Amino acid sequence: MSRPTQWAMRLSVVRLFALTVPLAWLGGRLAGTTGVFAGMLAASVVMGVIARWQTRRLLVEVSSTT
Repeated sequence: MSRPTQWAMRLSVVRLFALTVPLAWLGGRLAGTTGVFAGMLAASVVMGVIARWQTRRLLVEVSSTT
């Protein structure tokens, strides 16, 4: 499996199990159905920031090796 594919898979697993499920559960406990969706939104935003940072880091690494 190529390196970008490995990172994409890792980010997806982390988003699901480490962010979406706990934040949706917490949101559901605090605010009901609206909280579940707010937790899912928060997980997606956090993962978007992490993915952007990771992509920039990998692009800098690739450009420095060529």
